[in-house]
Amino acid sequence: MKRFACCVVFLLAVLPSVRAEMNEPRRAVEAGIDLRSVNIGNNWFPIKNLLFPQDGVLVVDFYKMASVLTDGFKIDGTLDATPFFFNINVKKILRLGVSANVTGSFGLTVPRDTLDFLAGYDSDGTASAGAQVYGSAFADLSLSVGTFIRNFGGRAGGDLGITLIPSVFLPLMKVTPGSSIEYTMDRDGVSAMTDISAYVIDYGSVTNLGDAYPLMGFDISFAMEYPLSSKVDIALGVKHIPIRPGTLTKKAALGDGQTNRVSGEDLIAGEVDGLLPDFENIAFETADLQVSRPIEAGLSVSLRPLSWFSLLPSINLVFDEPFFFEYSLGTEIHWKKWISATLSTNYEDRIFVQRLQLGFNLRLLEVDLAVQSSSSNFLRSFLLTGAGFGVAFKFGW
Repeated sequence: MKRFACCVVFLLAVLPSVRAEMNEPRRAVEAGIDLRSVNIGNNWFPIKNLLFPQDGVLVVDFYKMASVLTDGFKIDGTLDATPFFFNINVKKILRLGVSANVTGSFGLTVPRDTLDFLAGYDSDGTASAGAQVYGSAFADLSLSVGTFIRNFGGRAGGDLGITLIPSVFLPLMKVTPGSSIEYTMDRDGVSAMTDISAYVIDYGSVTNLGDAYPLMGFDISFAMEYPLSSKVDIALGVKHIPIRPGTLTKKAALGDGQTNRVSGEDLIAGEVDGLLPDFENIAFETADLQVSRPIEAGLSVSLRPLSWFSLLPSINLVFDEPFFFEYSLGTEIHWKKWISATLSTNYEDRIFVQRLQLGFNLRLLEVDLAVQSSSSNFLRSFLLTGAGFGVAFKFGW
């Protein structure tokens, strides 16, 4: 460990003196909204076919789905938004910001066994499987405090950026791991057993900040960045280190293991009301679920081989249930600080996303726009089986 620390200090000492910064602010004072991403999709049907089916009929080819979708049919969605933020940037002395944020995701997977049954691939006329369900949503208020240590590692060193972000968050919804809809299909009908553990906040009892405080959780994030040269910056960060969990106080009664059955005739006629829980009249019971946001650890790099061109690779580890990782590989072209365009391929919250972002900075006003195609399948993420958008407005001087 001592040898490693000595090598790091030596490396910082011999690097040329640079003042580059990965995301240099463009205004001393700014406020705005940032709807980074709203996305919904699946891994089979193109969005245009769902919205505008040919002759008004959506054609479903279960034979082809069963042969291609080895991981099953998936539906998913994500939300990442900042309804308000306010930042003060005093050169590299102080970076101060406050933001209100909302994040959420959901997913449903219909396994391949079911597709095989619907396609007629089964040998005995039956199929048993479970549709897996997950989801969560959080709101938070965060304070960001950052500064730069100039000439870190000696006179020849660059400026080390350090940022701390304490947050108070309120869990809004959580579908616990293992939630599923177990079902058996045969030639005579379908039997389904719903066992979804869905917890929500008791919205009726939260009328002011005093009511919400006992339900809030606290965590802290930090990030560091350092210029390895005038053309290369590296950043490390850890998000959502838990201090106190939040609490969800209501559990939705969705099935509770009860088995329902629908005959083949009713299924063909589209009468499936008795198969699944009544989502329009959900009963709730008192609960006490402690929830923390998943810890994330990430590495980002900014490579600037040309003054107008950048490469932006990053990787992020998410310690959720189950554990997964995220990545992004983007290219950015820009004209000074006025216009920018970024094209990136990403894996975010278990979804592949291909994104195009455009930025227009008019000094007092900056507008950022984004469009994206997505899917849980990498190749189909280029085919608009899922779609999303983003928009941000930033005001200041």
